[in-house]
Amino acid sequence: MTGNGYIDRNELYELRVNGKFKELFELVQGVHKEYPESEYVTYQYMMALIDYKPQELDEIKTVSDKILLTKYTPGGYFGLWFYYMSKNDLDNAAECYTMFKNDSYIISIYNRKLKYFKTAVEFRKKVFDIDFAISELETLDDTCRRYTYVTSDIADYYYDHEDYDHAIKYYKLSCDKRLGNTKGICYNKLGKCYWKKFDRQNALYYFKKAVEIALSAIEKAGKMPDKQGQTAEYKKTYFKYLTDYITALIDSNEFKEAEENIKLLDQGSEKDKNIAKQLRAKVFRAQGLIDEAVPILEELLTKTKTDRKSALIELMFIYYEQGNEEKMKHYLDIYNSEFGVHHIHLLNFYILFGYYDMALNHATSLLGGSYDELAKSFLGRIYNRLGNYEQAEYYLDQLEKNKLKSASMFEIAVAKEKLGKLDEAYEAYVSYITFKIKTKDKDCFNAGLVKLITMLNSSYKYDEAKKYIDVYVEQNPERQDEIDYLLANYYYRKQDYDNAITYFKKLYATKYETQAKNLLSVIYRFIGDKDSAKNMLDSLEKDGPDPLISLNRSKLLKDEHTKSSLMSALTMLEAVKETPIKAMVLSEQIPILIKLGMYNKALRYLEEANDMHVYISHEYKAFRSYIYYRLGRFDELEEDERSLFTCYSYNYGLQHALDSIINMNKCNQKERPIYMSDDELYHFYAELLHDLDYYDYYMDDLFDVYVIDMGKVIGSMFGVETTLLEVRCEMDTKKVHIISPTLKRINVNKRGHFTRKKTDLSEE
Repeated sequence: MTGNGYIDRNELYELRVNGKFKELFELVQGVHKEYPESEYVTYQYMMALIDYKPQELDEIKTVSDKILLTKYTPGGYFGLWFYYMSKNDLDNAAECYTMFKNDSYIISIYNRKLKYFKTAVEFRKKVFDIDFAISELETLDDTCRRYTYVTSDIADYYYDHEDYDHAIKYYKLSCDKRLGNTKGICYNKLGKCYWKKFDRQNALYYFKKAVEIALSAIEKAGKMPDKQGQTAEYKKTYFKYLTDYITALIDSNEFKEAEENIKLLDQGSEKDKNIAKQLRAKVFRAQGLIDEAVPILEELLTKTKTDRKSALIELMFIYYEQGNEEKMKHYLDIYNSEFGVHHIHLLNFYILFGYYDMALNHATSLLGGSYDELAKSFLGRIYNRLGNYEQAEYYLDQLEKNKLKSASMFEIAVAKEKLGKLDEAYEAYVSYITFKIKTKDKDCFNAGLVKLITMLNSSYKYDEAKKYIDVYVEQNPERQDEIDYLLANYYYRKQDYDNAITYFKKLYATKYETQAKNLLSVIYRFIGDKDSAKNMLDSLEKDGPDPLISLNRSKLLKDEHTKSSLMSALTMLEAVKETPIKAMVLSEQIPILIKLGMYNKALRYLEEANDMHVYISHEYKAFRSYIYYRLGRFDELEEDERSLFTCYSYNYGLQHALDSIINMNKCNQKERPIYMSDDELYHFYAELLHDLDYYDYYMDDLFDVYVIDMGKVIGSMFGVETTLLEVRCEMDTKKVHIISPTLKRINVNKRGHFTRKKTDLSEE
């Protein structure tokens, strides 16, 4: 077997392909001690070190340096490449790579070893010259062996750069020219490409083809005596491809076929059997069979370090989804103590259970490092939860265009929507739901779609909202309660109250019953049926206290417009101020405080509202300007033509004031949620109109008009029986055109003319 430095090459090959690296190392080490001058033995000793003792980097470098000036020079540079890669010195590793990249045997070993480094993708990007490779390919005959290597290298380059269409093209070119079992490599990579493109049907097809080719190779080797030594390597490849295929089946909800293939994986080595257990636990978890999954995972905690690590991750997922803080923290602490911090799970834990300070500190500590992108995505998510949408937008906008940014589009959309950037929010929501429908993540897709529909309704884009409701119906025909809820809210926002009432009543005896009755009380209030509104709220109170009930009762009190009713409404709102609906409570309290002359308190609450982004910026300025005026802080008034209340500043004339009210109303109609568009601002309109020194009200069909929601009180002041008035100010003559509306949208064509004298509003 050995003698004079001779080692049987076939014996080395058998040991290597069967994964017996310890026996191989001991064999080569013994010969190397006896014949250290043998260049071949020294070369094999270096390879054995890399296979069996990769942590012995100094020894690997020493031996590699010795063979640089021998006929095994490419192998020496390969050893140095391994040394520098292990040290994360990519520049020196790249120089070594250029010295062995043309040696086909060393390259085959290099490809196997590269995948073990976390920096593999970064390194391939660094050393691969795509232009040279493509030009070289044009010179090669497609029947030569190098053609298959170059096409694979080009495909790998595009895969690393997430250009999956080009990767598919070159993997297929390589596959077309491969023979036998080597086709399996390309089929498996094609499966991964299609998986990345969210084309699950093609992905499953190619994953399965790879498995079939690997199985065929095993069967052929079993029939050929001279191939017996390769059977173990073929089996290793087969079980690897089988694992990829099963994982894809599970993620595609093909649980029956996944389980059938897991049984095949059970026939492998001990390592394969443990992987089979992990995958079986995933099947149970995906089906919600947690009691079946947990015992399997707990058993894996007693196995190898790799099995233990995978099981801990699965257990953390399970208890994260269940919201079980104690058990998730238990497994998270074990993982972090044994394997280093799992940043994603740790940050998810902090956010799920409200430890926002810890989440911020940890995410901030990751900025600028290898987890920089992850940190930015989580910072955006955290700041959204805290209501600091400017900071959320700041970090989320820095994300590069990749899978992480696609997954963060929901948070981007939320931040943009809260900041009033509705067009950008719309694009982000659409991008998010497109991404989630491709990944078949139905729950996240539905959540994003509902948020998009809600935003469109709030923005008065009813046709767009209905289009996406139809998408929801198409994707979720079995979820009738959710569909009825979306349609009820759609008609409610559209102010089609007859249909809204019909659909909200359909939601009785469903999980949406409380929300439906709350909104029905609002509708009854809008249409002037206060008795029905009160009865609805009374029925809700039987199920226990709810801040929304108090909020809606306060609105009924506020509508009475007496000092005592306003004080009662204020007291009722104060009791539910520190609840999850604080933003809505503040939006009700501030106008009441102003009406009651409690300006200092109104200003404090206004600043709280501003911190929570309750108002868009010009609404906030409008309230603040009016309060400053009432407090005599004239030097702090802002010249903002969109502000209703700056009309009281000494720097503004009455004509400009009336233009401000029209602009403010446009903002109110287009950008404010409907629960704020009743008559809460009517008294400001009344006060403004009272201050005008000249009125001429008449019907006119020649002017475009704006709708102002002044409430019934203001309507009655002008003799108009409606909650809406249409107003147009003719700036040259200071004439105010008021058109009496119909119950629906107003048709101003072919209307008669009449003139009214100024109405004295001081009696109000």
